[in-house]
Amino acid sequence: MSKKSRKNVDRSMRLKNILRRAIRITKRVIILSILLLFLAVNVLANTECLQHNFAHYKLDIKAPYLYCSTTLFGTEYLIPTEELDDLKGEPNTDSAGITSIPEAPTTSIANGSSCDDIQYDKIGIDDLEYKRLFADDKITDSEREFLYRDYYNSSPSRMRIVGTLYGHDINAIGELLQYGLWIRQQMDRGWVLIGSGLYGYRNEIGGDLSDFIKKYYNYKNPNDTLLSKQKSPAYFYYADGGISWDNRDSRSQPIPVSYEELNDRQERVFDLTVESPHKMKRDFFTSIDEQSKLSPDAALKTGKYIGVVSTKSINDFGRRLLMYSCTDGAAKFIGVVVVGGEAKRDDWTGLGSPTSSVFDFKHFPLSTRRSNGFSWGMDVPTSIYEELGGTGSYTSNFIAIDPD
Repeated sequence: MSKKSRKNVDRSMRLKNILRRAIRITKRVIILSILLLFLAVNVLANTECLQHNFAHYKLDIKAPYLYCSTTLFGTEYLIPTEELDDLKGEPNTDSAGITSIPEAPTTSIANGSSCDDIQYDKIGIDDLEYKRLFADDKITDSEREFLYRDYYNSSPSRMRIVGTLYGHDINAIGELLQYGLWIRQQMDRGWVLIGSGLYGYRNEIGGDLSDFIKKYYNYKNPNDTLLSKQKSPAYFYYADGGISWDNRDSRSQPIPVSYEELNDRQERVFDLTVESPHKMKRDFFTSIDEQSKLSPDAALKTGKYIGVVSTKSINDFGRRLLMYSCTDGAAKFIGVVVVGGEAKRDDWTGLGSPTSSVFDFKHFPLSTRRSNGFSWGMDVPTSIYEELGGTGSYTSNFIAIDPD
């Protein structure tokens, strides 16, 4: 090969190497640009999420309790159509039974009173009655409805019960905050189901509901009168104002619910959920040592609570309860709690998909659980669990009274 040819080959190789390096650099620049674009879009979108979640709802929260999610292509607002599922892992569907908020005020009891002398209402299902339902090794529609009605009926105004551990106090407060966000979302949608006490069969609107669904939402079941979640046909009926579409404006958009239209329970939770869980704990919660020094009336007037509890039914949501320990058989006031959660329906009934295999179909559901003759009634956070003698299983028995 001549010297000139070798020079040409060397020049050609150098050009190829330069071209390869240029291609590699170009690819890296393109990838980096895409990554930077993705980050920029997500920063903007997350800012929009935070503004929607917190500024729109006038919340002072610096934690990621997001009501919307972001992607490279923008922001997706997540409407919690199954408002209980995110926390419980399984849908709480097919509710039954029309429940109502306790009607008459219930007075407190004096410290030192004998717990055995205090009247209280039964909660749960007798074990023999429960076994009778499954005597033929099957469950009929009417039997299923019986169990669902029992679950969705509100807890009694006076209970002597045992409890189990809910979890850390701050986690229970965080769950209450999530419900507060859902209440605000439902306000925007036009009707607030959470805290209404109205989960269950709405047979009284059956005919109108059927006409409404056929006219406006013909992809839904017009005969489904169960009001169990936000995507239930009955929810759309109430949120839109029925067959006349009264709760839609001139642009066919939902007319939001105002704060003044909330009931006492919804308003209570709305007022509590205006900041992060740690700030909520600082501003709205106190210790058992401090509140137990007060009378029940004085404790109620402070507007503070010793914890968030989880009772059997979503129709208890937002209630406040006076709590009394029954150590040595004598009632002792320990403080006020707010109901901010509920047992999973399948755990209470033993049907469907319980949280644990221990709650197997027709085997020992929450509705039949007893300890020393007292029914299970609620989960309590760590501070209350320890105060009531919990060491890994049930607490000692205690009394809960609805003052409203």
